[in-house]
Amino acid sequence: MIKLAVLPQSILLGISLLLNNSLPLLAQSAPLSIDNLRHTVYNIPNRGSVIVNDGIFQSNEGPILGVQVSREALMGDYNNDQRTDGIVVLRVITREQQQLHYLALVIDNNGTATNTDTVLLADRVIVDNLSAKDGMITVNMRRSLPRDPSCCPSGVITQQFAINPSINQLTLLSTNESQPTTPNVQLVPASPLRINNSNLPFQPPAGAIQIRF
Repeated sequence: MIKLAVLPQSILLGISLLLNNSLPLLAQSAPLSIDNLRHTVYNIPNRGSVIVNDGIFQSNEGPILGVQVSREALMGDYNNDQRTDGIVVLRVITREQQQLHYLALVIDNNGTATNTDTVLLADRVIVDNLSAKDGMITVNMRRSLPRDPSCCPSGVITQQFAINPSINQLTLLSTNESQPTTPNVQLVPASPLRINNSNLPFQPPAGAIQIRF
């Protein structure tokens, strides 16, 4: 007959405290990854919050029908706490069939990916790339002009944001929009158009990440 040892309550309490105190340390040991940013909660201004799994949210009810998180992120320590944070682009489909793009800041909150700020980018745009330099985030986008073919928007929009590390918020610093002197007319290929640096109306800065969904 096997006898089970019963540990004194004081020892059990000590083990419990040890485990509880160790959990935050274990959570903090691994920095945030892009995968964490594609499995978390995002707050959409004036529309509510959504839980994103594998970069996707879908619903048949409410003001938001769908959300996609970009497959790329700008990773870095944006609030000076020695932890890795991230910035992603959200594509949001509303019940009114609007397609909106947002810039979202996600910080490492004791091992949990926490969306602290989400700001609306320019309306009806394609987000090409993000870059970070000297504490500023630059977003390069394109917008269709009246004479552009549907495949090839040529209006260029650049927005710059600063991050307030004390409150983990994004602040829009500037918006610049330019138009080419001639229409951006290109032959539409039989296969889906692939955007690369050579056929963009501008060259992205060094270190920029291309945005895909």
